[in-house]
Amino acid sequence: MLMVCLELINRLKNTLLFNDHRVLDCGCGVGRVTKHLLLPLFRRVDMVDFAQSFIEISKTYIGAEDFKRVGQQYVESLHTFEPAENFYDLIWIQWVSGQLSDDHW
Repeated sequence: MLMVCLELINRLKNTLLFNDHRVLDCGCGVGRVTKHLLLPLFRRVDMVDFAQSFIEISKTYIGAEDFKRVGQQYVESLHTFEPAENFYDLIWIQWVSGQLSDDHW
């Protein structure tokens, strides 16, 4: 799965659909996708998750050196979170989308 995601992001970047400056990881959990997919490809990664405990664990999981490139960490539900308009080059929603029902859209 990781390789498919890397390929997708690189194809989008190569077609100049977006830059590599800032990405938002929605439903980031402890930061697995942030660490292994997004930090290698973007200069700054912001994270949002509803669980304070996941956000707290993420600093240890990601590691001190890589964590320097993590920007904002938001503890909020995606139901209410509103990212700033035109701020992110990419908004990544991977595992959390499976938790949403038709009513959420």
